[in-house]
Amino acid sequence: MAMNKPKRVLSVLSVAGLSLLYCTGTHGQSLTPVIQKTGDVVLKASIPSRCFISVQELPASKGIDLNPETQQRHRVGTVTEVCNEPTGYDVTMETLNNGAISGLFESPTLVAEYAGQEQADLRAYAAGVGYDIQYGSSGTFGSGSGSKKAQAGDDRHSGKWLVSDVQEPTDPDGVKHTVVVYIGKDPNQLPAQDYRDAILFTLVPKG
Repeated sequence: MAMNKPKRVLSVLSVAGLSLLYCTGTHGQSLTPVIQKTGDVVLKASIPSRCFISVQELPASKGIDLNPETQQRHRVGTVTEVCNEPTGYDVTMETLNNGAISGLFESPTLVAEYAGQEQADLRAYAAGVGYDIQYGSSGTFGSGSGSKKAQAGDDRHSGKWLVSDVQEPTDPDGVKHTVVVYIGKDPNQLPAQDYRDAILFTLVPKG
């Protein structure tokens, strides 16, 4: 009569990502487990940096009265800041003519009167009308006594202004600011010609 050989049963128990393979006999005695590590699936993702500034001119930026009887307020544009850098970003503002709506220096009388002065002084005299700029809720910047001065000095001819100092990313739609210029009453009537200035905004991520 043939004798029955002991049967061995393989049992698998999965614990914390490990498969424990047990070999047991017919009487349930436990043998040393064989540990088999499972494979890993590593998930990675990245979001690219998205930082830019969008500037929109408004109709009031054209046809500004430079000889007003009282101070005038002109809503000249909107600026939208967008940046997803976790450390935030800065926005600086500067103007082409250092904070003045200017024209060409073409008066022979003034040239003769100020011939002994430096060209920089002539340019400052001929700069036209200085003005203040309100940038959203960041404050007023420019030449007025109540405005914030430029970083490089104490008057409007001194450089650029830091108008946004943000320490965190914006919403996907960004942050919108209204740009308003204030033209003060000027006792000096300006000669007939075209006057202009341009306001430049620059966004720089902090990272």
